[in-house]
Amino acid sequence: MGERELLAALAILSAGACGVAACWVVFGFARVRIRSGRVQRTSGTGSPLRRVLRNGVGLLGSLSSSALRIGPFRAGCSECVRALATRGYEASTESLASTVLALGIACLVGGAALGSAIGGLLAFLSGWYVACSAASHVLSQRREAARDALPDALRTMASCFGVGFTLSQTFHELESSAPEPLGEVFGRARMELAAGSTVAEALDGMGTCSEAPSELAFLAVALRVQHQAGGSLQHVLEAARESLENEIEIRRSLRVHTAQARLSARVVVGVTLGLLAALSLLSRDFLAPFFASPLGFAMLIVAVIMQLAGIFAVRRILAVEVA
Repeated sequence: MGERELLAALAILSAGACGVAACWVVFGFARVRIRSGRVQRTSGTGSPLRRVLRNGVGLLGSLSSSALRIGPFRAGCSECVRALATRGYEASTESLASTVLALGIACLVGGAALGSAIGGLLAFLSGWYVACSAASHVLSQRREAARDALPDALRTMASCFGVGFTLSQTFHELESSAPEPLGEVFGRARMELAAGSTVAEALDGMGTCSEAPSELAFLAVALRVQHQAGGSLQHVLEAARESLENEIEIRRSLRVHTAQARLSARVVVGVTLGLLAALSLLSRDFLAPFFASPLGFAMLIVAVIMQLAGIFAVRRILAVEVA
């Protein structure tokens, strides 16, 4: 075999080896991508909705930062972020704000394409109101669930202290026995103690947790005083449990008596915005008389102010605090 034939054979073998190696790399990469996609689909981390909520809309970052300076908008975004976290969705206030603004722009453009940009804006406001109401309802339910479980937690805590458990052991027992979200609060305090935080720091974090009921702050103060001064907490916890049970009964009675008024307030606001959005999209000139003259525009402003005043008045009336 000549030198030329030998070089040709070596070139063919090298090309074949390179082709096999390239195929192996491509198939290996494809296998990894397929497995990663399966894991993401199973866990939900790779779904488009989760990616948008986690990352937001980058083009609207500066606009969302400016919009978050508005107090009600920032409060609504914060409530929605906490409500999404309870459902396993990861989001930040900034990413959610940019997503909401993107939806608002889409509704505005869609309404303009249908002949009524105001109708699109009203449709967006209706959806945002429903989303904020749903988030507030979810968080309120979690707080009420934690408050309802607190008397049993106090009973368990008294039993743990009675048998000589330490504060960390008591929190561990409450973490496993108390329902969510109360168990998460005690578990977070236990992890802070395990991480080296002082008892005062762990109790302060437990009392100021956003998901914890307000009554937990009293428990944190009692535990802090007991840790500093010593003594038995049996009578204190028993008195707190009885007082809390009476307060829960009063709150339940108030919720029953104000349920119809709260539902009426939500329906009135939602139906008003929804009807305005629907009629504006169905009839392009529905709101035109309000913008045709200064008198019409003034009437529209007065109607909006009266609507907002009614919402504020109903919220103040229904905001009953139990002393």
